[in-house]
Amino acid sequence: MVDVMNVTASPAGPITAEEAGSLPEPPAIALPRFLQVLRFNQRQIEFVFGARRRHGDVFRMRGTVPGGPVITCHPDHVQSLFTAKPELAPSLTGESPLRPIVGPNSVLTSIGPRHLRQRKLLLPPFHGEAIARYQQLITDAADREIDTWPLGRPIALAPRMQAITLDVIMAGIFGIEGRPERGSAEHRLRAATKGLLAASTWKIAQLAEIMNIGRDEPIGLTRSGLAVLDRATYAVISERRAISDLDDRNDILSMLLRARTDDGEALSDRELRDELLTLVLAGHETTANSLAWTWERLVRTPAAHDALRDAVRSDDAEASARQVEATIHEGMRVRPVIPIIGRRVQVPWRLGEYAVGPDTPVTMSILLLHHREDVYPEPFAFRPERWHDRKPGTYTWIPFGGGIRRCLGAALAMAEQRVVLETMARRLDLAADDPAPERAVHRNVTMIPARGAMVVVRSRLGRAAGRPPSPRPWPPDRGVGRHCLIAAGRACSSAADAGSAAPRAARRARPPAAGRRGAGPGSAAPVPAPSPTCARRSGRWPRAGRARPRRPSRRAAARPPGRGPRACAPPRAAGGARDGRPARRGARSSARP
Repeated sequence: MVDVMNVTASPAGPITAEEAGSLPEPPAIALPRFLQVLRFNQRQIEFVFGARRRHGDVFRMRGTVPGGPVITCHPDHVQSLFTAKPELAPSLTGESPLRPIVGPNSVLTSIGPRHLRQRKLLLPPFHGEAIARYQQLITDAADREIDTWPLGRPIALAPRMQAITLDVIMAGIFGIEGRPERGSAEHRLRAATKGLLAASTWKIAQLAEIMNIGRDEPIGLTRSGLAVLDRATYAVISERRAISDLDDRNDILSMLLRARTDDGEALSDRELRDELLTLVLAGHETTANSLAWTWERLVRTPAAHDALRDAVRSDDAEASARQVEATIHEGMRVRPVIPIIGRRVQVPWRLGEYAVGPDTPVTMSILLLHHREDVYPEPFAFRPERWHDRKPGTYTWIPFGGGIRRCLGAALAMAEQRVVLETMARRLDLAADDPAPERAVHRNVTMIPARGAMVVVRSRLGRAAGRPPSPRPWPPDRGVGRHCLIAAGRACSSAADAGSAAPRAARRARPPAAGRRGAGPGSAAPVPAPSPTCARRSGRWPRAGRARPRRPSRRAAARPPGRGPRACAPPRAAGGARDGRPARRGARSSARP
């Protein structure tokens, strides 16, 4: 367990009305409600870190949740809410922004007895032997995806991680080995899910998200996008209901179709739809973004990256497993995909030196809790070694939530991350395309990398891989300093220049064929060395393959030699021909009279 000896105790839990009357209410953030909602939804990191500096561990905001949520980040307060009886502190997920998307009937948004029934029904496929059966499937999905990645140019990891985790969760839900067959209802559902997630990163999607806050049914663009997803989902349900071997199948959808309520009734299509969308959307996106965040930190922390790579490529299986586990824990600590969770207390509740009344929403900021200096020394540093020989605390490391609302798929998510992280570290040498860390953007209830966790694949090994030759660093001749999330929640970095400037010809050279799309496994992509002067001036490194000589325009090519600075190409002949090559059909003649 994480050592919390330095944390000052803070009494918390249900109290009487008289006790509550003798304690003050938490301090409130002094901003108009509209500004608070806007800043919380768009810049939550800056918002909560700034409020904690001004008000301490407990403060109140005015938001979209009725009652004005109180935000806390003390481990004792977290423990009091996680261990409370469900009737005293029900979950706020019933009022989640995801409710218009996944509906009111899913295990995520339901509360009370219905939630417990749904959870009991879905728990077996996500634990024990079921997880062990997914191991090879996860490995195959990861290898299949990695084989398609181009070398030597920047790529976004987030959508590629989503492709892996989506294949895994759909295999568990529908019993499909590998990717769904083209033309099938499952394939249409997969394509619709990917399209909806891609659209959710658009700027206009943030407006659509705000428009749907507090609603039970979606409106506007959200409704239009869900209509496409719903058609594919209902088609899957209809086809599965019609099969003859339903009783012989072990996948989650077949199990839900066989399930009966306490009154002996089968689940309706709408109830099945809500559960399936919850499992498909929430069951893969959070895991994918957690992997993307972990790699975003690794490629900017050379010591941690080297330690992971050396461990998984060694012959020590125990050391490899320990380093992979520590890296996952640290990645989920510094960049939790779900940054805040909550309960609505039904009785007066004490939170340290403050008290709140009945029917008050109390939220726990995972971001603030995971960055407490009295729990995690150097909390803004990415240090996987802090998890060697000790386990995360139940109330100090909570990326999966806790209590009876702990994430149902936590075991599967950890298994996916172990396999994918180990496979990537063993087969790939990755580097950041830009030394500056990616800022976080908020999408619905999740926190994702602003640029999708951009990396450059320097080299790739085959599936039966050994240790590769040491590639040259990316970016070349430049050291990357420590990157951290400062107290205000902004990302900052320092990069030290080293080495000499590369020749201009080397900067402009295109990468060889191995660095372009289609390079096979086991190849490496040399990267052109950028100019340190250019890097200092622009604040970022030029992308591989972009610095190349520009072809002169037609007007410049037609200009006689000696006229103007662009007279570097031979003039075109009549008909637009150049260098003995015929002009394009229909091209206008550029010859001058």
